[in-house]
Amino acid sequence: MVIQERKIGRVPALVWGQPSKSVYLAVHGKYGCKEEASGFARLAAEQGFQSLSIDLPAHGVRKNEPLACNARNGAADVKTAVSYALQTWENVGLYAVSLGAYFSLLACADANLKNCLLLSPVLDMEGLIQNMLAWSGFTEETLRERGTVSTQYETLEWEDYCYVNAHPVRGFCAPTSVFMGAQDELTPRETAEAFCKTCGANLTLLEGAKHYLNGEGEREAVQAWLQEQIHCGKQYFM
Repeated sequence: MVIQERKIGRVPALVWGQPSKSVYLAVHGKYGCKEEASGFARLAAEQGFQSLSIDLPAHGVRKNEPLACNARNGAADVKTAVSYALQTWENVGLYAVSLGAYFSLLACADANLKNCLLLSPVLDMEGLIQNMLAWSGFTEETLRERGTVSTQYETLEWEDYCYVNAHPVRGFCAPTSVFMGAQDELTPRETAEAFCKTCGANLTLLEGAKHYLNGEGEREAVQAWLQEQIHCGKQYFM
């Protein structure tokens, strides 16, 4: 597969596949990188799409950069990438994973996207931060007073928490499909169902699966879902 390196402002990127008028922006999750889009890019290329994958702040080749991977910075970089994609290709879709899906919801709600595929998306960051505080024996007041709290999960910042509270997610204008584990520990099933009902998204739940879909048969289920969604989504790129 043809792979080209790009730099979009401060955002390192890869373009996958033969030239096409249509592209999917691929946004990885926590601890991921732009190279992880290879599997998706192959599926997309088989159906005539290019893919544009990026490194989020503090990920991939940006691991040693001082820029924090928080809601403000992550959303800004996704917005930069989607703006570039809309200027470069005729048609743009989105494939986003976990934290990358959350950043994309902040950045692209009003963007002219054709089809949006969300894998294990984080849909309620405010609730997730509150849970991480509680699981670690802290309170919201502790976070406010200290400014920064280190938990066994993440280092949480009051400034980021305030940004999250002020920017609740809403659905995309484009057709949207969600795939996640029915026992996802980061996004409760009820949260996903409410989100999809509100914005008219399609929801596919994998019974017995949690947030990280790496178990036996789970990767195959994800691949089958992606292949089907890319194929069915072609109608929106006409």
